[in-house]
Amino acid sequence: RQTVRERIGALAQLLTRPACVLAYSIQVAAAMPLMALSTIMAVFLTNNLGLSAKGLSMIYLVGGGTNFFVARVIGRLADKYGSAPISLATTGLVSVAILMGYVGLNPGIPLLLIFPVFFIANSARTILIQTVAMRIPRPRERAAFQSLGQSMQGLSMGVSSIATSYL
Repeated sequence: RQTVRERIGALAQLLTRPACVLAYSIQVAAAMPLMALSTIMAVFLTNNLGLSAKGLSMIYLVGGGTNFFVARVIGRLADKYGSAPISLATTGLVSVAILMGYVGLNPGIPLLLIFPVFFIANSARTILIQTVAMRIPRPRERAAFQSLGQSMQGLSMGVSSIATSYL
């Protein structure tokens, strides 16, 4: 059984190991823009694009429902083809969804198709980042590593939400 001092020392080792710092940085870099866009999504869709409350509910329902099923497929694709190509593909998808949904480069594709792609691609990116990141810690460090990573993601998402409100 570890003492509090030993636990803090173990966490400090994770926070100073270069591979862990890189993994945490990637997790934060992926979480912040997602949170910034997600925070303003409902307001943007209703106020800027004129989507009704019913349409907004449908986008979230379709996006979340589709994501529930696609997340399992993403894991299998990563196992079969590797995380890097699937990550590149999902980053491309989220970029296209942002360009079409937020920037306005939309050739007439319904929002009900664009924003579920945004949800799915972001979820896939998170799955892939976690898959790669969990290879870094030693087996006995995995819980602490994951805990620190989730704490950093939560903190960065909070900062992102606050910063977005000022935009």
